[in-house]
Amino acid sequence: MKLKTAIIDDEAPSRRRMKKLIASEPDCICIGEAENGQDAIKLIQSQKPDLLLLDIQLKDMTGFEVLDEVGHFYNNKVIFITAYDQYAIKAFEANALDYLLKPFKKERFSESISRAIRQTRSDHFPLWSDLARVLKENQNLLKIKEGKTIHHVRVIDLIYIRAEGYYCHFIQENKVSKLIRISLKETEQTLPPQFIRISRSLIINRKKISWIRDLSKTIEIEMTNGTHFTANKDYSEKVRALSV
Repeated sequence: MKLKTAIIDDEAPSRRRMKKLIASEPDCICIGEAENGQDAIKLIQSQKPDLLLLDIQLKDMTGFEVLDEVGHFYNNKVIFITAYDQYAIKAFEANALDYLLKPFKKERFSESISRAIRQTRSDHFPLWSDLARVLKENQNLLKIKEGKTIHHVRVIDLIYIRAEGYYCHFIQENKVSKLIRISLKETEQTLPPQFIRISRSLIINRKKISWIRDLSKTIEIEMTNGTHFTANKDYSEKVRALSV
């Protein structure tokens, strides 16, 4: 029996691609699709799919909220689809089968479907070792969405991020830089804890600090690439804690 699969994603190109990918899987069949949370709930209620390919960021609600709404009658398998990796832990807490980061390759999609089929036959939940592997693969790479483009920035190379109008300038090792149309506030929400905001327009990687000098009223910082910053007084206490 084929795995009845529902696609829930607010981007039409993404839905079309997943339909094609499902069609290439001999043990899977697409039984419907939805572009928002409310339609997703109706689809799940009416079709009772075996597997959800569920985007996390929908236009009217999140994928987690969809699961909350249907949780009293739906307990089948879920593969989360997203362009951002900051939701990984929450996804796995929701017993996600897998977590696919856009843009993913056909081979990665097939791997997830195979896992869903194996678990349908064995009725086992995903191993935490598998989930830990996925997290390890994603934790060192920032995926920053700009329209239809997803930029990849290696955390280990990123020194600081400066807001420049409607854009953010990502300054990396070896004088590499990338200018992306995204707000600093939105960027900050995607960053791991090692990044700290030291002014309204600047976020630095604490692992790229050469030295910190406390001058009582201000804090001076030198980064590994030789760039010097003075911490805004509103952020000085947070920065001062780094030197303790």
